[in-house]
Amino acid sequence: MRRSVNFNVDASGGVDKRIPQFGGVRGEHHATELVFTMAATAPYREGDLVRLRFTCGDGAVLSSDLVENVIVQGGRMLVSYSLPSVLTQAGGQLGARVVLSRVDESGREAETFLTDEAVLYFEDTATENGTPFWTGVSEMLKRTTTASDAAATARDAAIAAKHEVTTSAERASRFADAAEEQALGAVSAEKNAQLYASAAMSHRDVAENARMQALTASNAAARSVGIAKEAASTAVSAAERATAEAERLARIDVDSIVQAVTESIGVPVFGTIGNDKTITLNEELPEGVYTLRYLTDEGYADIGTITVGAPIPSYVNLVPTALAHTDLTTVFNGVGYKNGVRASSSSPFTSTQDGYVTTGAIPVTFDAVLYIRGVTIDPSDTNTRFAFAKTSNSAINPYAVTNTTINGDHCTLETLGEQYYKVTFNAAYLQANCSELSHFFLSAVGAGENLIVSTAPIG
Repeated sequence: MRRSVNFNVDASGGVDKRIPQFGGVRGEHHATELVFTMAATAPYREGDLVRLRFTCGDGAVLSSDLVENVIVQGGRMLVSYSLPSVLTQAGGQLGARVVLSRVDESGREAETFLTDEAVLYFEDTATENGTPFWTGVSEMLKRTTTASDAAATARDAAIAAKHEVTTSAERASRFADAAEEQALGAVSAEKNAQLYASAAMSHRDVAENARMQALTASNAAARSVGIAKEAASTAVSAAERATAEAERLARIDVDSIVQAVTESIGVPVFGTIGNDKTITLNEELPEGVYTLRYLTDEGYADIGTITVGAPIPSYVNLVPTALAHTDLTTVFNGVGYKNGVRASSSSPFTSTQDGYVTTGAIPVTFDAVLYIRGVTIDPSDTNTRFAFAKTSNSAINPYAVTNTTINGDHCTLETLGEQYYKVTFNAAYLQANCSELSHFFLSAVGAGENLIVSTAPIG
């Protein structure tokens, strides 16, 4: 299985890792996959030519052919390149840049974007706890071309399967890489032994050679027998691990593994994600910005952030759109109400009255039910008035503007709480006595900034 070394590139071409990263062993051939993840804002567009420019440890500067393994997903571009031995063996260090080019109308190619240099280093020999290992296996693989090709094919197939599950496979690769490194020698030895054992059925000389090669591999594996035993019992292929990880991540939508964490409260708040990807928290949160996380075997992984704000009202306040009484085409007083006046039966249908607020004309039906909050409605107060009106010459024409309409034949008033009321129209009476009813307005003690009139309960 190839190791993967990843660099993230921002919109200006900067790379996230500024120190040299371990790239493997000098002279390895296609054992390391170099991956650049370009920011969504990077200047890449479809049809651009992608190459990699390398600066080797011995000073040589090389350029790759066009990179075909380019994936554009979610607005981001992934550039992947398998490093050949000509790059890994040249000086023990390798610098790499992504070069984007574009062909102009005259057919000439010009560079349009160049990233900063990402640097890898290569060790002279693979080591484990300071002790070289797998050396015997490497020598054996050089002499057994068929086995090496088979192993390379298996690794390539694992890499292909790993890419097929995209981001899920990347998470899984962290687990698969460790197991693959541990199991490589044992698996290679087993495959060589099987190949030569099969050949031994017809070729005794080949069988003897296979036995010797297996013995050599066994000696190499013995130096890490503890690691090999553990890897042999737990390791599966990269493709199988990637598939299992993809399936597990797919279950996030129905598993209770969401964490909402905020610095302001400092403790986790649990919830669930539904099949429609709606997040439901198990308790109310104060307003603020929260980080959503899900729990993995290695700890919490960030999903993103949500902002918790004031609850969205389920009602619509009719006051801000209440109409001017005299023309019914514009909003009354620009805000739907006017402070310091009471309702009047004659044009302009308001009179000065300190401490009171009067609404504009609100369209209604005979069987309307209105909820009013934020003012004091006292049916005994002669300046607190309900007005029922029809339309005449693009203006209102009141049937009645008085306090006696508040809780009488026209409607009933029910107190639901402090400055909170329910008004139920008497449809039978209004149809008989206000047959052209079209609008309603009111005056009451209070201020328009606090007044809400709605056809739905006000939470």
